[in-house]
Amino acid sequence: LLLFLSQTVHGYSEQCPNVCKCTVSSFSCSNLNSSTLHNSLLYLSAPDSITILNVTFTGGDISSLRYFPFMHNLEFLDVSGTSLTRVDFPSEIRFPSLRTLRLDSNKIEELTEESFDAFPNLEVLSLRDNNISTLSYEYLKLIKLRRLDISRNNIKNLPTRVFRLLSNLEYLDVSENELRRAMSSDFQSQQRLRHLNLSHNSLVQFDFDTFAKNVRVVNLLTLNISGNPIKKISSWDFEFDRLQIIVASNMPSLRVVDSSAFSKAKDLRLVDLSNNPNLSYISPSAFENCSAIHSLDVRGSGLEVLFASDLKDVAQVKIADSKLNCECMLAEVDNIASSTIDDWEDVTCINSDNAKIKLSSAKSGVCSPRPILPFGSRLSAQLGSTYYLYCGARSERDEVYWKLPNGTTLKGAEPMKPSGVSVMDYFSNSLYHPDAQFVPARPRIYASKEWLRLDVVTQKDEGEYECVVKRGKEQVTRSLSVAVERVAIEMESISAGPHYISLSWNQTLQVQAVDRVALRLRIVDAKGNERLIQLSLHNPWTTYNVMRLRPNMNYTICLEYSLAETLHHPLLSSCIDASTPQMHSFFSSVDTSVILVFLSIIALFIAFNVVRFTWNYLHIWQQTKKRSRMAASLSGQSIVSHSSTINGVTYENEQLALRRVDSTSSETRACLLAGTS
Repeated sequence: LLLFLSQTVHGYSEQCPNVCKCTVSSFSCSNLNSSTLHNSLLYLSAPDSITILNVTFTGGDISSLRYFPFMHNLEFLDVSGTSLTRVDFPSEIRFPSLRTLRLDSNKIEELTEESFDAFPNLEVLSLRDNNISTLSYEYLKLIKLRRLDISRNNIKNLPTRVFRLLSNLEYLDVSENELRRAMSSDFQSQQRLRHLNLSHNSLVQFDFDTFAKNVRVVNLLTLNISGNPIKKISSWDFEFDRLQIIVASNMPSLRVVDSSAFSKAKDLRLVDLSNNPNLSYISPSAFENCSAIHSLDVRGSGLEVLFASDLKDVAQVKIADSKLNCECMLAEVDNIASSTIDDWEDVTCINSDNAKIKLSSAKSGVCSPRPILPFGSRLSAQLGSTYYLYCGARSERDEVYWKLPNGTTLKGAEPMKPSGVSVMDYFSNSLYHPDAQFVPARPRIYASKEWLRLDVVTQKDEGEYECVVKRGKEQVTRSLSVAVERVAIEMESISAGPHYISLSWNQTLQVQAVDRVALRLRIVDAKGNERLIQLSLHNPWTTYNVMRLRPNMNYTICLEYSLAETLHHPLLSSCIDASTPQMHSFFSSVDTSVILVFLSIIALFIAFNVVRFTWNYLHIWQQTKKRSRMAASLSGQSIVSHSSTINGVTYENEQLALRRVDSTSSETRACLLAGTS
């Protein structure tokens, strides 16, 4: 088909194909086959097509766009619902007027650096519902792009600053992919970004870098994170000064909205927390500093009570289809002065008889101080992590006490707000100030009215906790059982030399309080000598080369995680025994046969030089003797020798030999001349 098109597309047709709709400014076709596609391209190649501004191909068998004709005035192109597998517009032509390109519901699997080179002025790009799995900034070199839709693909991660060249981007839809992490650095170049959709991905939490304060998306107005497996919205998760709309609905895993969760979004207008069936607690200070909220939607949630403090700055609220407690909710409604419950007639609650009735017809009663446990009573915390045990009261006037496994009782204070200051890890502190002791001023265990925070989970934190809610003389206690998961870190020796050992380990502790935990290697040799090596918790590599070791020595090497205040009692230690090999000399490292060959070569070399020396010596002696005989003959001290040996050579004999040679040469020349004549 492509070969046929390449041979005929240079012609054109002025007749509109039967399966298409043609007007002066638009061209639309559906369910194209090879023949109708060919006719369509011929029609678009006609001179009259210069007036066409919009082209739409819907459905059909289109596998390539390689022979799409040049259309200088084309502004809108839609090729959706086809079998298109790649974006391969002609690289030798440009579409300078194209502003919108839609390639939805195709079978595109990958993009290339040349995919969109033909559209220098593109403003809207939609690649929705394809099979794209990877992105790169080299694929998206569209500096004028304002809207990008890459939803419903197979994207698992966003490379660092993948949108760095899209400085004019205003709308970004990455919904319905498989993203597990969204970093603030992914969007820091989009200063004009106003709408961001991250819904229906696999985001499980907001990391320290996710939407952090260093993000420069200062104009973001709408953020959609609905449909993600997020368990809680933590304090200061949304640091966007101009953010107006947050959609966090349809999240079955969401259970808690923490204190100061939205306090950094001071211009917030609408918050959608609907259809979160397990959302059972919203902190009374969750909307602190949000003085302009127009609408709050918590319909279909698991809330037993919605505090009046949450609604003091809210104009309208919707709370129908929730699991409200009649007595507790009516007590809060009496304190609501500025908010309007839009669905008041549809709001239901559960009374003391466990019956579901209309809130409007419920009778006031005593709200039980029974604690709310959003995550249940059986909890599991990972060793070394920062962990929160949630237990909330049903009234803001209630007091909360925490009883620890060791019997200590702590009174819950107001939730501690994030400091907003980045802390240095223990490695950096000890590096810059080696003589100082760096133990954080904050307590390792902090009790508030809403949660008990374990800054760093230790093995001793395992056990039974009690949350006690007091209201006057009445109190209710609920137990929480915490199991500490020990991380199995295994070390191995990769290689070893006389002065080094290369180590590797399989995983690391997930430590958030990096200023409180020291990571060290302890090296002890067979003689009991000990050495400590400080490592950084920010190091992503799980390998290390221990240098300056002694050869032929056994070592015990331990990887240790320790609290700054108890360095000699590790949280976790993983050890191996390793040894350095003996340092061998040159002769001990070579084979016997090699030595024999080497000695043979030396012997041959010596013999050769002895023979050569002897030969030279004899030659010089003979030459000297010859010269002495010749000298004696010249002086008349020798008689003519008849010897034929070199010893009988004299001056007279040599002159006689020369005369004989000259006589023989003359006779030879005479014979040659006679023969010639």
